[in-house]
Amino acid sequence: MQNRTMYWFMRSGTRIPGTHGMVRGWGNGYVALPPDHPFFGVDYDKIPVRIHCDLDYGEMNGTHWIVGFSTSHVGDTPEDWPRSRVRDETLSLFKQLKELESKNRIRRIIRKWLGWRLNDFS
Repeated sequence: MQNRTMYWFMRSGTRIPGTHGMVRGWGNGYVALPPDHPFFGVDYDKIPVRIHCDLDYGEMNGTHWIVGFSTSHVGDTPEDWPRSRVRDETLSLFKQLKELESKNRIRRIIRKWLGWRLNDFS
């Protein structure tokens, strides 16, 4: 049986390759999308969310499509991106993806009920 639960998680230790282990922010934030999520398998560049420096990760992991962001950009520091802020940003990403999932579900129900395709339902 497939796991249809959407969940979030974080990983610490954002290190920059080729910089002798230089650390920027505290870490990275991720959301795991189950197979029935409308953005499952979609390139992270095409997912319409507002997040720190945009999404920069997308990969299959078991039954879930994992998308995420990092705090390893120029100007990111452990002081500016402590664990608490990474957590808040990860929760924001989770909520945005939940909202997109709900909007898509409502759109499908209305299309089925009306019997035609709606061009735009926001």
